[in-house]
Amino acid sequence: MKKNSLGTLSLLIALVGWILLHLAGFFVQERTLPYNLLNALFSSALVGAIADWFAVTALFKKPLGLPLPHVDVLRRRKDDVARAVPRFLADLLTPQELAPELRRLDYFHALEAGVAHLRRNADLPMTIASLLMWSIQTGWSAKFCATGAGILSKTLQKNKIQLTGYLTNLIKKNAGWQGLFVGPSTVEKFLNVAIEELKVLQNDPRHPFCSFLIQSVETYAQELQNPDSLSRLKLEQALHTLERDPVVQNSFLHLLESALRLEESKEALGELETIERKKLINQGLGDLLVEVIERTQALPRAADTLGDFLAGMDADQFVAQVERNVWNDLQYIRVNGALVGGIVGLFLALFSFVTGAKVG
Repeated sequence: MKKNSLGTLSLLIALVGWILLHLAGFFVQERTLPYNLLNALFSSALVGAIADWFAVTALFKKPLGLPLPHVDVLRRRKDDVARAVPRFLADLLTPQELAPELRRLDYFHALEAGVAHLRRNADLPMTIASLLMWSIQTGWSAKFCATGAGILSKTLQKNKIQLTGYLTNLIKKNAGWQGLFVGPSTVEKFLNVAIEELKVLQNDPRHPFCSFLIQSVETYAQELQNPDSLSRLKLEQALHTLERDPVVQNSFLHLLESALRLEESKEALGELETIERKKLINQGLGDLLVEVIERTQALPRAADTLGDFLAGMDADQFVAQVERNVWNDLQYIRVNGALVGGIVGLFLALFSFVTGAKVG
């Protein structure tokens, strides 16, 4: 970014004007009103320009290297400044202030645009394959297998009586004469064995069944990476069908309506056009976001996290980054210092002349 030199230019103009006037003073016998006014103008402008140059420079470094107090402010107070700015933004952007904007956002349009962008620019089967391979390499597949086994064993244990009755009836109904030899006790023993085996699987990542599942996932991921594989073709067809299936889209609308607790207007929603339903759900999502932000204290937490990150930055890097972003705007303060100083000096000189005070 090109640095703004207006501040330095205003200081140089004031300095050159002041020097020329004082050099001319050696050749001027009588200090006339125009001379006195110009002298007051450039002298005051120079004072204002130097004062604001010092003030702006002292934010980032020691002016002229002088070890004065209250200079190099950002470096000395880096941690305080780093934490204060995010806190200020969090206090300014309250959930109440954000609520109207969040309710006006078109979440459906953003979702549709995102999906369309992915369809145009992303190879979804390859992305899914990469995620599956990543889950295997990082050990997440084994953790997922163990967690799933734990959940399944608890579910079977909790519903063992109902499952025993259901499976017994199902076997007797479909196994013909062989079903005569299957009773509730046999099915219950089978479920007990399954529960115990799932518990073993939960605590043993190297369990044969877990290894089989991981190997199956890896094989599927490798097939997805092959452009000509049948698995890849089937996945692409399934994604294409899901994307365009109106039943799926309508089910998604109903799911959102339920998630946003819109049951009280269920009959009315059924009669609305899809566009109106999307609008209503957009508003519901906005309200939900406001509630989530408020209950989780997301803004203060984000401010604290950002503040800690900024406070952890290297002091030189922090100061350089701030200077790079605000330096050009601060130059207008220096210009205003020279300009206002000159105007005030000129006004005081005129006032002294009018009141009869000696000027110069």
